[in-house]
Amino acid sequence: MSKDLVPVIGLVPSLETVFLDEQPATANLTVKSWAPYNRFAVQAADNGLDSFGLREGTYAIFREARWPDRECQVCLIRFAEEVTIRLVEGIRSDMVNLRVSGDRIPPVEAAPTDFTIVGILDGVIFEEFAEVAPIETDDFDWGA
Repeated sequence: MSKDLVPVIGLVPSLETVFLDEQPATANLTVKSWAPYNRFAVQAADNGLDSFGLREGTYAIFREARWPDRECQVCLIRFAEEVTIRLVEGIRSDMVNLRVSGDRIPPVEAAPTDFTIVGILDGVIFEEFAEVAPIETDDFDWGA
């Protein structure tokens, strides 16, 4: 099985939204597979989706996508400048439900035009098994 490096773009909660600064990734996560599409990772900031395998500290690997291709997929969602991770239900409806595990917070009912899907969950790596390495910079040494 080949290894692939996936950029880690930050820490994202599921029980609230958070501003995610659009800075370049500072670390790469080693993933032991190859995919024909672009992927990125975030680290789960809470246990809001623990019944789906995302507990606090877990790395969620997302494939870039603009809309789920199946019902009930876990997605990275953007509301204006803030992001969160939610399960998306009712993808063919005028209003969709964005929810977490259990009754921790009420589901959000929103029109598909009220938010943007950034990625769809492609895999999970628990923190204790993650191989994370800083991204090497191409800083030029002038020899001074």
